Amino acid sequence: MAYYYAQQTYDTKAEVDAAVVAFKDRLDNNPTDWVTVKLLGGSETDGWIVPTETLTDAEINNLSGDSFYSVIEVHGGNTYTGLTSAEAITKVAEVRTKYAQWKLVNTITETYAPTNVDMSVYVS
Repeated sequence: MAYYYAQQTYDTKAEVDAAVVAFKDRLDNNPTDWVTVKLLGGSETDGWIVPTETLTDAEINNLSGDSFYSVIEVHGGNTYTGLTSAEAITKVAEVRTKYAQWKLVNTITETYAPTNVDMSVYVS
């Protein structure tokens, strides 16, 4: 029997349990897994200047209160521009929820091959 979690397969319960803990740590500390954030220049009235540089995990986790940001969903493709730090923090959390739902982080599935008919010829 195998275990399927967050789009990965694991051979043992101990491995999948460790994967859950590791994934929680990434969700708590690594927003670049699901978003790209850029510190904007310019303004809404004059036009935003979007740099090529992206913020690191540490920088995203400590956004400045007086700056404006662009938040881009890594997996969804949506872009949100001209966000205050409070709005960017909220958007990063919203996108994290969508990412966690997409990865099915709250579900472990036990997988096993059918026992009544050999279906391996259809998948190999």
